Amino acid sequence: MKKSDKARDKAMEKARKALRKAILPEGQVVAAADLPLSDVALAQGEALLIENEAVMRLLEEELEVGRRVVETGRLRLHRRTQERVEEVAEELVHLDMAVEHVPVGEIVEARPQIRETDDEIIIPVVEEIIVVERKLMLKEEIRIRKQRHVEQHREQVTLRRHVAEVLRLPPKES
Repeated sequence: MKKSDKARDKAMEKARKALRKAILPEGQVVAAADLPLSDVALAQGEALLIENEAVMRLLEEELEVGRRVVETGRLRLHRRTQERVEEVAEELVHLDMAVEHVPVGEIVEARPQIRETDDEIIIPVVEEIIVVERKLMLKEEIRIRKQRHVEQHREQVTLRRHVAEVLRLPPKES
């Protein structure tokens, strides 16, 4: 054996005998008579020789749990307009007015009122005439009739609507 190997073995033996205390994770101290201290522990830095005493490091791992935002994918939205032709059928009502002059030729004492029936409006037309006395003579009536015509109307109209298309993209690399 070499001289350096003997010195190292002697130091290791001394370190094994010198280690008398170990610190537990709770902070308690216990006595340890002859704890075996391996060459591997010294070589890996788990144990140190300080002033002829072997000191072993005690390590403890702690776990910290948290959350972070991770991009798992991306979306691209595209909106397009679709058109379709649809036929619309609706009833259209046209209201025509027919004006008719009806001669009456009757003398009245007072101006007649406008009258209205279901489909007709009667407007009296009066004129003053000179006689020995002044009297109102109902010259004519204007009759306006409502005539209702119903017809089917068809027309092509274009209706539009938006459609959303979703495209999944891979996450953006940082």
